[in-house]
Amino acid sequence: MEDNKSVKEALENATEEIKKAIQLSLEDIKGDSKKEQEYIDLWAKYVTTIGGYFTSEADRTGNQQIIKNIKKSVMKNTNILNILPIPKLWGN
Repeated sequence: MEDNKSVKEALENATEEIKKAIQLSLEDIKGDSKKEQEYIDLWAKYVTTIGGYFTSEADRTGNQQIIKNIKKSVMKNTNILNILPIPKLWGN
């Protein structure tokens, strides 16, 4: 149970840092819209890196099923169309 608590705490800390990075990114884009592609590339690389690391660790530890279960849980519990407010990004 202690490991679970440590993981939960680490994820909460990471979430706060990611929120800060999101705010900084969006404020910077708001100040200079020419930077948008730079941030798209940066965030896409970050998300891809995290996903790749999680997958490689699942493979290394023999826990491949957890990847499938997480994907199912995300799809079940998230309306994929509402993850990002796409119309707001386009100004609609």
